[in-house]
Amino acid sequence: MARSQLSMKPSLSLVIPAFNEAGRLPRTLARCGEALATLAHEAEILVVDDGSTDATSDVAREADVPVPIRVLRQEVNRGKGAAVARGVAEARHSLIAFTDADCPYDLQALAPVLESLEQGGTDVAIGARDLPGSETSRGYGPLRYVSGKLFSFLK
Repeated sequence: MARSQLSMKPSLSLVIPAFNEAGRLPRTLARCGEALATLAHEAEILVVDDGSTDATSDVAREADVPVPIRVLRQEVNRGKGAAVARGVAEARHSLIAFTDADCPYDLQALAPVLESLEQGGTDVAIGARDLPGSETSRGYGPLRYVSGKLFSFLK
């Protein structure tokens, strides 16, 4: 028996690290919730409040989106990497993605990635603005672009 289209969709956890993002979160969570409802059979959003001093946690808890949201609060700001790591560690689904609190990308771009991961075509997928074929641009000037490449090289 063929699996239905619904059951072929994966289960996905989306991690959003957030530091003082109360102003951006309502729009981001709405966009993410809508996208996840079409991309995944089951989904959750994990907002990792990384020691915010604003209402980031409250805004995330009160969001009305079509997928469950869990708020993980870190009392002290430990940085984006630590926030992402915490979200990944506490994710409930085997497939995990993360995006910034401003959600700079169309999450529908995850569809072919999720399909490949589900079919065993790959174990890990990494997205970046500077990959060939990328259509996302932040409008950085040449100095910012070159300095970013230089600092990445020096790490």
